Amino acid sequence: MTWTDKVVIEKCRKVSGNVAYSYGIGNKSDHSVLWNAMILPLISLELRGMIWFQGESDGQVNFAGFPCMFYAMIDSWRAYFRRPNLPFGFVQLACRPEDDLHGDVIAKPDIRWEQTAFLGVVPNKILKNAFMAVAMDLCDPQFTLGALHSPYKEEIAERLYAGALSMVYNISTPFHGPFPAVISTFKDGNTRIKYEDGPILLRNNISFAFEVCCGKSNSSAWNSCGPWNEAPLSSITDTTVTLDTSICKQLGVQFVRYAWRNTPCPYLQCAIYGADTALPAGPFVLPVDEV
Repeated sequence: MTWTDKVVIEKCRKVSGNVAYSYGIGNKSDHSVLWNAMILPLISLELRGMIWFQGESDGQVNFAGFPCMFYAMIDSWRAYFRRPNLPFGFVQLACRPEDDLHGDVIAKPDIRWEQTAFLGVVPNKILKNAFMAVAMDLCDPQFTLGALHSPYKEEIAERLYAGALSMVYNISTPFHGPFPAVISTFKDGNTRIKYEDGPILLRNNISFAFEVCCGKSNSSAWNSCGPWNEAPLSSITDTTVTLDTSICKQLGVQFVRYAWRNTPCPYLQCAIYGADTALPAGPFVLPVDEV
C-alpha cells in the first residue's frame, strides 16, 4: 500500500480488510508514503517501461487484498504516466528458508501464484504487456545480508532483460520457462503434464517438486483442497512429465501443483527448466483432465 495512491487503496479496501489508513509523509510503512515521496514526483517524465521488485512483506500484510492491490497499482501507474500499455516487468517473490522465524508467512507460494493473476505466466488476459522474472531458485541461506534477499541479482537482471527485449524493444526473445499446456490423469495411476515453451530439462529430481490433491473433479477449489501428497516422477520426455499418482487411484486426481514451497529448491536447482533457455518453470497449481 505504500507504493500506491489513496484511490487504489480505497478501491481495494473491502478486499484487503484494512481500514486503518495513515496517508502522508510519515513512516515508510504508512499508506501512500512511498508513492508520494518517490513516484509522484516523476510523473512528468516519459517512460519506456517499469520494473517492480516484489516486497516479501506482502506475504503477511494485506495478504487477502494483494491481487487487487497489485493489478490496480499497475493500472494506476500506467494512467499517471499517460501510457495505458506501458510495459511492466516484475520479479516474482523470491524465497525464504522454511525454518526461518517468519518462513511460514513470508514468501508464500500463494503470493507467487497471485502475482500471475492465477494463470502462471505473463503476459496474460489480466496482466497485459507485462513480463516476469522467476526468482524462487535464486536463494542463498548463507548470504551475509540475510537469506530473504537473494545476492544473485545478475541472474534476476538477465531474466528481466529477456522480457524487456521482447516486450519493450520488440526483439523476439524467450523470456519465461516451460508451463503446462494440459494435465491429464489416466486410469493406470499416472498423470501426464504436457509443457509448452519446451523442450524441457529435468535438472533436479526433487521428491516434493510435484504434489497432487486427490478428489472428484471440480469438488473443491485449489486453495481448499487437501491433503497434498508428493507425486514421484515416473518419466520425462522433451515435452512431458509423467507422475506416479497411484495414491489417488480410488478418488482420482483433482489438482497438481509444482514448486509449492517457500524455498522449493537450492540455487539454480529446481526441477524443471527450459532446455534451450535455462529459464526455470514457475510454480503452478492447476486442475486435471481425466482421460
